[in-house]
Amino acid sequence: MQFIAEDPIHVVVRNETPALYDTAGRMVAPARRRVFAKFKRGTAPAHAREIAEKRFEFRRIQQGVEPGQWVAFYDSIEDQKQMEWSDEERQAIEEKLLNHHAAVLIELPRLTPPWPKYDELVATKGGLTNKQVIEKILTRVEEDGYDAAAILAYELENRARKSVIAALQPLTTGEAVDEAELDHLVEEELVEA
Repeated sequence: MQFIAEDPIHVVVRNETPALYDTAGRMVAPARRRVFAKFKRGTAPAHAREIAEKRFEFRRIQQGVEPGQWVAFYDSIEDQKQMEWSDEERQAIEEKLLNHHAAVLIELPRLTPPWPKYDELVATKGGLTNKQVIEKILTRVEEDGYDAAAILAYELENRARKSVIAALQPLTTGEAVDEAELDHLVEEELVEA
């Protein structure tokens, strides 16, 4: 989740505690690391700055500083990756921020489909197979010049079909599609369905 605030916020969910041992030397409570959220100025992406400029009054802004640079920003997903937090730790931060008076949750802008009927390309019983769906998508990339990276981004955000992602990923790096791996994923998705 992404949050903005007019001023930097530092929220501690849990302080660091050392491991506790009993008199026999057995650990009775493991060490716990500090879990916190720290908003930073000047790091907000364009969509967050746009929302902040409409939402905040910027009464304490320093002269000569643009509102977009003044806004404080925090991304719990990015912080989880950098700090190697568990999902539970990230969720605890998000819950605390959702209830914080100065933090504002912002919605990520949604990607639009690569072409108007993209979402209708689905495998169904008696209809298209997974392999045919992939072939149609790859044909649009090859023949119609659609951007494989843009299609992959949309697929990751909206559909998350393993076989489609596996077919598109090599195209974004200029590699060839591994047909054997793709066939394996297509079979796997058929079993899951």
